[in-house]
Amino acid sequence: MSEEVRPGPDENSWVSITPDDDVYGVTVEYFGGGEWQVWVVPAEFVRADPLESELQDGITEALDAVEDVDTVVNEDREIWLVQGKTTGPNLVKAAASVVTRLKDQIDQELADSN
Repeated sequence: MSEEVRPGPDENSWVSITPDDDVYGVTVEYFGGGEWQVWVVPAEFVRADPLESELQDGITEALDAVEDVDTVVNEDREIWLVQGKTTGPNLVKAAASVVTRLKDQIDQELADSN
């Protein structure tokens, strides 16, 4: 997988390019005023530690490391709120890099849960 980005369905959204968006997708929406929402699909399904913590912490750390990000809050299992004057593609790439790094473990977790 790669960290490629394309425009999303809405004017102020961006999505990752993945082999299966319903499993590995990352979507970012901009609400104005420096407010962003990042939705990471695999975080909805990964529910066992240590992978759950590794994914959650990895996404938070990756988003926090993006240039011009001021704050990152993991609002819900698969949703992060970001404040800052950054860009949607940079946020998608950061979150997607964690999903890519953990892809084999995510695949195994999903296979074990079925």
